[in-house]
This record gives sequence, C-alpha cells and structure tokens, in this order.
Amino acid sequence: MHSSLAKHLHSEECVRWIEAYEQCVKENKYKKYLGACSDVQYKMAGCMQQELKKRRNIGGENLKKRELENYAKHNPEFAEKLKLLEELKSQKENNEQKNSKEQH
Repeated sequence: MHSSLAKHLHSEECVRWIEAYEQCVKENKYKKYLGACSDVQYKMAGCMQQELKKRRNIGGENLKKRELENYAKHNPEFAEKLKLLEELKSQKENNEQKNSKEQH
C-alpha cells in the first residue's frame, strides 16, 4: 500500500510518478489487476519512501530543540539554563575553531 496520492503533499518528481500511475490505471482498467502498472507503482512508492525518510530526518533533528524551546516558554528558570547552555556550546565551538587554526 502506498501513501496518499494527493499531489500537494509530494515533490514534483513524485507528482510525475503519481500522474503516470493514474494514467496507467485509467488506460488499463482490467490489466492493472494483472500487474500492468506494477513497475510504475513501485517507482512511485520508492519516491514516496525517499520523501518520508527526508521528512523524518528533518523532524528528528529539530524535534528536541523545538520541545526544549516550547518548555522554556512556560518555565523562565529553565529558559535561563537553556540560554546558558547555548552560550557554553558556542564558546566551545569557538575554542575548537581556534585550536584547529593554531594547529595548522
């Protein structure tokens, strides 16, 4: 089973595969049951899987940060600690950059 075929949910590449699949199904009313559109359907599903992987990666990277920021909005003490943590991280990155430049 594939995900929704709503075109506004997918990239241009996947929309082309969706349209090709819909056209194949329309042209092969009975042969579609015998696998006439299987190759197009597999490519369409593969495209949709790649999109899903990209969305999951983007969401996973930003999810923790969004959750922390949302919690900080409602908890001022936590917001101060989060700000301090971000400052320490930036200082650490700056120190690492300086050390790498000094070594070269």
